[in-house]
Parts: sequence; C-alpha cells; structure tokens
Amino acid sequence: MGLFMTASEAKRLVWRSLPAIGEIAMVVGVALAINTIAAQAFYVPSGSMEPTLLIGDELMVSKFPYGFSRYSVPLGLGPSAPTRLFGRLWINGEEVSLRRDGFGEVEEADGTTARAPRYVETLPGGPEHPIFKFTWDGPLDNTDVFAVAPGHVFVMGDNRDNSADSRLSPIAGGVGFVPVENLVGRVDVVLGSWDLGLLQQPISTWPSGLRLSRFFSQVH
Repeated sequence: MGLFMTASEAKRLVWRSLPAIGEIAMVVGVALAINTIAAQAFYVPSGSMEPTLLIGDELMVSKFPYGFSRYSVPLGLGPSAPTRLFGRLWINGEEVSLRRDGFGEVEEADGTTARAPRYVETLPGGPEHPIFKFTWDGPLDNTDVFAVAPGHVFVMGDNRDNSADSRLSPIAGGVGFVPVENLVGRVDVVLGSWDLGLLQQPISTWPSGLRLSRFFSQVH
C-alpha cells in the first residue's frame, strides 16, 4: 500500500512548519543585515598591500566609517547614487614624510619572496604605516599629477612598485579612480591568515602556512 496524505493533513503540516520557516528567515535576514550594515569578510588575493596585508589574510571590513552605497549590499544590489549615505570627506594637501625602516620580505602570488627596502610614512595628523619600495625610478614613479574627479577616490597600495592601483588606468591593468559608491568599507581586523603560496607545495606542508600571529590582529 502506498503512502498518501489528505489535504487537511497537508495543511496542518504546513502550519506546523511555519514557525521553523520563520526562524530560518529571521536568521538569514539578521545575517544579511549585519553583512550590509556592520561588517563583511574578505580574503587578500594579491601582494599589493604588503607589508600591511599579506596574501591569504582574511579581513573583517567595517561598513560604517565610509558610509554606505549600492555595493554595501551583497552582490551590489542596492540602488545606484552619486553620493554615499552617511559618508565623510577628508582633503589633505600636506606632504607625507618618509623614514627608512630596514628591510622586509615581499611575497608574490606564486609563493616566491624577495627582500625589499621598508619605509614608514607619516600621514598628516600623525598616523604611520609601513610601505615597501624597491626603486625610485620605476614605471610607477614620477607620474603626472593626478586630478581626481568629484565623487572618486585615488587608491594606492603599500607595495609601491608592485601595485596595480590608481596610478594605472583600467586599460593598463590598474583600477584608475574609484567611484566613491564602490567603497565597501574599512579594513579593521585580520580574522585569520594562511600562506596561499603553499598551494604549490605538498599537502603535508600546508599546516605550516598558518600565520597564527596575524589571527585577530588589528589593521592600522
């Protein structure tokens, strides 16, 4: 004898399932709200921001410091607008001071490393951050003056000689000027880190790629 269900039984089953469905929908809704308003996780795929960020770092990006735009919503499904909701603008024309700070290891996406001169930049107002700089006469040095269009930002990687940033146009493989609405948020915390270069090595070596010292470390 086959199993069957009457219409009334099916109706009662649906009604009993509604609380569970509601709970699932609420959990998904809360997760999407947190991902949109509060924070979102990203992985670092390249070495453009070395030594501040390493390939394989998992980052926690807070959404509120730069305001909100269509790209604050998952998959960029928010409405397009020329301005950012709750955004702020800083204009800084002061020259950035630079001091030597030894050497550091630059990692490429294929896992190879090179020894690079390390410097510390002091931004107007006092904040400091390290950069790598191999040469002062490379193809990304001595550029023309960039006039940033309203509603855009100029971004530049800390790995100065190996960053396809705003110094290069999209046609040349860079990002060019970035529309303000494209900003997702500010990187605050490295959640975890693993050396992706070990993907080229035997599996037995993979656990050694965990950078435990970078877990839950703050990004300045």
